[in-house]
Amino acid sequence: MDGRSITFMGYQGGPGCGGFPVSPTAPNLVDVSASNTPAICDPTNAVISSFASTPVVPTAYYRAVAEVDGDGHLSITDGNAYSGDNGRAAIKGGNGLYYMVGNDNSGNLSKGQLPITPIGIDLVNATGSELLVPGGVPPVPPNVGMIGRLLFGKDKPGKDTNFRGMTIFNNTLYITKGSGGNGINTVYQLGTAGTLPTGAAADLAKVPIAILPGFPNTAASTRNFVSVWDLVRRREYSLCFGRGRWGVGDACGQWKCGGRSIVGDGRRREVEFGERNLDYAIRFARWVEYWGAVWRGELSSGA
Repeated sequence: MDGRSITFMGYQGGPGCGGFPVSPTAPNLVDVSASNTPAICDPTNAVISSFASTPVVPTAYYRAVAEVDGDGHLSITDGNAYSGDNGRAAIKGGNGLYYMVGNDNSGNLSKGQLPITPIGIDLVNATGSELLVPGGVPPVPPNVGMIGRLLFGKDKPGKDTNFRGMTIFNNTLYITKGSGGNGINTVYQLGTAGTLPTGAAADLAKVPIAILPGFPNTAASTRNFVSVWDLVRRREYSLCFGRGRWGVGDACGQWKCGGRSIVGDGRRREVEFGERNLDYAIRFARWVEYWGAVWRGELSSGA
């Protein structure tokens, strides 16, 4: 988003859990995406090593951000978030900092153990949306830069922030949640509009996470939120507008815009927008239509 580089999430070998040597960074390893990170070693995680050996050699992998600049130079910054699962997206803000989303914890700690055990507390506070300083030393608990906190009702701690996508628009951070049975699968704004979250871990923990007006606000366990890519694959990417509402679905041609609902993948959908948000809906429509054509091979992404 700084307009000068592109960023990716990946895995970089670090010291193996228990003080073992640095883990290999190589092709054809096993279950690296479910490995522990070096500073958050969950003993209940079934993934102990990334390769077969006798005796077993424990491994651990940083969730790293790779940045490629305009001259093709590659730089990698290691982080300890997302232990036991994966980082899913990274973006560089106009302030020069990395923002990430992902999920952690594939271990067997119970819902009750997570908030009261040292490793459980580390896991709960190293997932969701994260901040990472380019070129910095990998943060370790309690200084992993998790942005904001969410816990709805009796959900499993740490799983309401099982985030997947993100973007920055007008210097504001937006993230999405679209899987899992905990929390609310929807689109969120992190922090104050026009200000990207920054600060120490204690400051980042206080950043508010709010559902954008018009997006789903009911529990994931009771509502199936259709992802953008589900719509693209099914060609359900037409959007209807009217009276502060827009809809998605191949039935839009027959749907009276401004009505109460539309049909998408066999179920009725509705998203309501205030007048101020129609511009976002229009931008979203163009984005979905473009990437739908790219996905189907009708256009080149230009990458």
